Amino acid sequence: MRKLILTADDYGLNPGVNLATLESIRNKTVTSVQVLVNMASDYDIRLLAKTIHESGNTCGIGLHLCTTVGPSVLNKETSITTWNTTTQRYEFVALQDWSHQNRDDQYIAEEMTAQFNRLKSLIGSDRIDAISSHQNIHLFYQNYLNVVEQLAMDNRVPVRSPVRWEQDKLNKTYQDRAILSPIQREAINTFKVCPMNTRTLLWNGKWEQRMTARRDQIVKNVLTGGCPETMCGHWFDQPEMRAMVFVASELASMKDKRSEYAAELLMHLSTSSDGDIPKQNYSMRKRKKEYEELNSPEMKEYIRSIYNSTNIQLGSYRKVLHGTDVSFADFAES
Repeated sequence: MRKLILTADDYGLNPGVNLATLESIRNKTVTSVQVLVNMASDYDIRLLAKTIHESGNTCGIGLHLCTTVGPSVLNKETSITTWNTTTQRYEFVALQDWSHQNRDDQYIAEEMTAQFNRLKSLIGSDRIDAISSHQNIHLFYQNYLNVVEQLAMDNRVPVRSPVRWEQDKLNKTYQDRAILSPIQREAINTFKVCPMNTRTLLWNGKWEQRMTARRDQIVKNVLTGGCPETMCGHWFDQPEMRAMVFVASELASMKDKRSEYAAELLMHLSTSSDGDIPKQNYSMRKRKKEYEELNSPEMKEYIRSIYNSTNIQLGSYRKVLHGTDVSFADFAES
């Protein structure tokens, strides 16, 4: 059976994102939540686990490693942190403003490990649904990817695949158009056409072979506990029901020999258009649009039909890749 993961990113970013995520869990329109543990409070994470339990344990809690926004868990002065006089903490510098040649890889490895251990201490490593990173930072530098792989292997936690589907809506075609074209693309091709400053700073057209090798390293390393064969591109700028229908129909139409194929649809949600952070990829206005479309009556009914499908399995990383269900029953009274 083909597998589909519906992921909500950035839980912990702000109250609007948190509320949208919790409501989507209640509506069963997401199956995995990636948590910014450097920004989410203990209460936020416990409330997330409690909501998942009360909604039938149909969702997983993943780790969204972050070293480009918000406070440092280690709270140390480094090349990528700056002192915030308001919060009285060291906070991360935006990725575009890093001194990339002078970055402190050892500190970042320690910070990523500390973030993993914080989530592990709250829910347990056997419940962490997947490891990903904010702005895909672990794909840019080999040392970061090594840390992610080691955490994954030591704790048998799936890693989000770096293989992406083209996110440019102008290059996507759906069932209601005359001509269909494949939307699966390598991560490297997405970065090539991406207008973000990050790509200009980190890419410079010379890392293609290295990036491809990193992608293959994750995809082929079964010790990580598995990863989807493809990660469907962001719903960003195209929060339409037909995008969801297209992904599901493409999965359903695959030949039997690809019966274990897994894909992911990645979403950024918020109940409010307030709270933009400078130099972030997704505006709160667009996050709100994604939330409203995902939780519309028509979309909820369509996703319900996928749950009842005989050829697509909808679920969290652990459910569709490990074949295990995770319960958060012990959070019921928290």
